[in-house]
Amino acid sequence: MSSVKVGIIGASWFADLWYLPVLQMHPTVSLSAICSKNGKNAKKMAEKYNIPATYTSFEEMVDQEELDGICIITPNNTHADIVLTAVKKGLHVICEKPLAMDMEESKRIVESVQKSAIIHAVNFTYRENPAVKQMKDYLVRNKIGSILEADFEYTGDYGIHSSPGWRGEVEIGGRGGVLADLGSHLIDLAQFLFEGTIHPLDASVQVIKKDSNETERAPDSVFFTAQLPNCAHASFQTSWVRYQGSNGQTIKINVYGDKGKMELLSTEVGITLNVTNDTKKKHTWIVKEGSCEENFRPWRLTSQNEIWKWADRIAEPYVPVDQPDFYDGHLTQVVMDQILEKASYSKIEK
Repeated sequence: MSSVKVGIIGASWFADLWYLPVLQMHPTVSLSAICSKNGKNAKKMAEKYNIPATYTSFEEMVDQEELDGICIITPNNTHADIVLTAVKKGLHVICEKPLAMDMEESKRIVESVQKSAIIHAVNFTYRENPAVKQMKDYLVRNKIGSILEADFEYTGDYGIHSSPGWRGEVEIGGRGGVLADLGSHLIDLAQFLFEGTIHPLDASVQVIKKDSNETERAPDSVFFTAQLPNCAHASFQTSWVRYQGSNGQTIKINVYGDKGKMELLSTEVGITLNVTNDTKKKHTWIVKEGSCEENFRPWRLTSQNEIWKWADRIAEPYVPVDQPDFYDGHLTQVVMDQILEKASYSKIEK
């Protein structure tokens, strides 16, 4: 198995949390280069992870380095240009979600890889949540019968007292705001769990305006309803202004069938799945006491991390690996655009 030479584009805290540690652990990956706009963050991460080359230009990095693949961990408005440049170079790509700013961009991305052997992926990581995997197994085995209703929630509170940064700026993060940041995961999970495209019915968007001089703000909270692939109705709520207490972040998925129900709760305190049908079952995943990252995403530093799986696919391309790719990213982007087209908007002055 040959070494996989990887370049990192983006040197943020999330690259440090989610990408670099697991790539350093992977037995076939060579961390060859890292790029950041100001150069300082790239140098900092290069020192921490022993990466030999740093750049301030991703074009220069992919031109000068003999890379096999790149990881894109940059603001949303840069994704399409970087992906398209990488594809022209024949590089494998994993990109942070959302894949693009809108479905026209994501369509171009998908078209660029259709006739290539490029291995592409989108970091929709919550498919690896152990409760989601257990829920999927029960759905495949028809444990709660025909699905009649479902509820999805992914919320945080980091937008209450401070700015969500570029994610809240339309020009950089796109029109979706929290819908692109957290809600994209819910859309992908719904389409993964129920094996088909969801169809938005109506939507409500809320923007909290904190400063009369600030630039155009993207949504802080989004509620929408949709039809699942079997035409059952589902509700979706995503927000970065919902108080969390010690939970940090919250994912809830409730699925109701004609023979039972499943209730998933995932927070930084731990993960639980309650199943009620002819028998009552409870599955609980707790890694550490208290509130911490390891309880919310215990697969982060394992071979189940999407970044690790992407590297596996490059190292052994003929071994099948189930992973969300650019096609999944495009389908999610289409749904997000449809939601924003249907949405009614309201503003709260703070």
